Amino acid sequence: MLSLGYRFWILSAALLFSVSPSAGAQTPTAANLFESSWSAREVFAQNYLAATGRVLGTEFVGLSSQIDATSGEQIVRVWVADSASSIVGQELRCSPACVLGGGLPSQAYSHSQRRLSDQLLLETLLAAEDEFTSKIAALEQLVSLKLWVRGAYAYYRMEWQKPGVGLQTSFMACHQHGSHVDCHRQTRAGAGEF
Repeated sequence: MLSLGYRFWILSAALLFSVSPSAGAQTPTAANLFESSWSAREVFAQNYLAATGRVLGTEFVGLSSQIDATSGEQIVRVWVADSASSIVGQELRCSPACVLGGGLPSQAYSHSQRRLSDQLLLETLLAAEDEFTSKIAALEQLVSLKLWVRGAYAYYRMEWQKPGVGLQTSFMACHQHGSHVDCHRQTRAGAGEF
């Protein structure tokens, strides 16, 4: 397994290529759904900063991501809190670069959240990816990914194809445990999936 620092460097380099259409990024596939979802979130964060003058912070609630079976595009929806009781979303389409699509309607949102730093969010994503590949399935079997933040936890909902069985759903709750991040497999979504 690659060290977190080394994987962060690789992912940071990948982000540089995924933001610019001229950089020659690869079309997202299920094999990199974790990393490409993070790349789309970074594109959204840059546009959010440009539009509002604010760094994406406590407003971030989560994202959902899947590959469109017909077009091969990755469709990512990023959700942010627009008030204490509702969230709004923005769709991004990635093929190969991520570009903003239409806005998504407001949803009721009544669960308090605590801001997780970008570094901690990224660490949970890498830990969830490791847990998925070591104990659940190969990345190529992953068809959708959802991340949301509640309190000190980042929750993950992953749908994947089990050969001969069909679509399966797995959940994880990831949090900082001492100096590292732990991801615990769960049988349900956790505290209020958005």
